[in-house]
Amino acid sequence: MSIVKSGASGMALGQIVQLGDLPNDGTFVPQGSIISRASYPAMSAQFPSPKLSGYNGTYWSKRSIYAASNWQSCCFGNNMFVASNAGTALASSADGITWVQRITGVTVGVINYVSYCNGLFFGLEAGTSTSAYITATDGITWTIRSLPSTTTWKGVSYGNSTFVAVGTTSNAATSTDGITWMLRPLAIATCSQIAYGNGNFVVLPNSGTIAASSTDGITWTQRTLSIAGTWYSLTYGNGIFVALYYTGSLIATYTTSTDGITWTTRNSLPSANWMSCCFGNGIFVAPSYNSSSIGAISTDGLTWAQTTLPTVDSWYSIAYGNNTFVTLNTGSVNTAVSTLDPNNLYLGQTNTPGNYVRVK
Repeated sequence: MSIVKSGASGMALGQIVQLGDLPNDGTFVPQGSIISRASYPAMSAQFPSPKLSGYNGTYWSKRSIYAASNWQSCCFGNNMFVASNAGTALASSADGITWVQRITGVTVGVINYVSYCNGLFFGLEAGTSTSAYITATDGITWTIRSLPSTTTWKGVSYGNSTFVAVGTTSNAATSTDGITWMLRPLAIATCSQIAYGNGNFVVLPNSGTIAASSTDGITWTQRTLSIAGTWYSLTYGNGIFVALYYTGSLIATYTTSTDGITWTTRNSLPSANWMSCCFGNGIFVAPSYNSSSIGAISTDGLTWAQTTLPTVDSWYSIAYGNNTFVTLNTGSVNTAVSTLDPNNLYLGQTNTPGNYVRVK
C-alpha cells in the first residue's frame, strides 16, 4: 500500500510530494527523472518550451579534465571534442568525459583558440611574432601551417565554400581549402569573434559598436551593433545570431540579429557574467563566468531559462557534439556535460530518495 502525505493526491501537476512507495500508475515519477514531453502532455503544458525544465536544473554532470589550466576554447567535429588551454598542447575527448593530452609541435606562441569547420580542426596561435596555425582532421594528429600575416588570430568560420579567419588587426584571410590563404581588408580595425549564418559572415570588434558583415569573406561592410561592449561570444542558430559581451558586472543584456546587419538589444538573460554560448540540438546554451554556477538555455535566443551548473567556477567555453554539451573553465579541472533535449522535461537535479513529481 502506498503511503502519501495528506492532500498529495490533489496536488497540482509538477509539485513535489513524499511517498513511501512509488505507485505503479504513472502518476508520479522520481525527482531527477527525464521524461518525454510527448508521453506527458499535461505536464509539458505546465512547463512549455523554451523553459525546458520543470525545476531548477538541466542535468549537468560534474566531470574533470586531466589538468587545472586556462581552458579557454573548445569545439567539436568528426566525433571529437578538442580544447585549448593557452599552451602548446591541446586536449581531445570522444565523449567530453575522458580527455587525452595531444602534442601539436607548436614551439612559438600559444594556442588560444580552436574551431572546427568543413572537415578541419583549426588551432590558432596568439602572439604578433608568428603567423603559424595548426590543422587536423581528427583532433589528434596536427600539422603546422602558416597564415598570411602575424597577429593574434581569434577565429575561423566557414560558409559559401570559403574559410574566413580573423584576428586583432584590420585584415581577414580567406581560403577555399583551409591551407592556402589570401589576406583581405576588413571594414573594422580589430576583430574578436566570427560566425556564419543566413548567407553572411559576421565579425564583432574587440569592443565598441562597429561590426562588419560579408557574403563572401572578401568584401566587408560596417554594421552598427545596438549596444557597446567587450565582445566574447558570437553564435548562430535557429535563424538568429546571439552576441554576448563582458563587463565584469552582472548583466542580463546582449544583442541579436537575424541577418548580421540589423541588431536589437535584449535584456532576458539571467543576471550574470557572460563569455560563451553555443547552439546544438535546437538549444542555445550559455554558462556564466567569474565564479558562478549560473547557466542559461533558450530555444529561440530571445527567451532564456536559468539553469544550474554542478560547481561554482569560471566557465569560459562550451561546445556541442554527439548529443552532448561540454563546458570547461579557467583555473580548475572541473568540466560539466549535459544531454539537453527540448523534447524532454528535466524534473530537478537532486533525485533525493523519496521525492517524486506528480506528472499526471
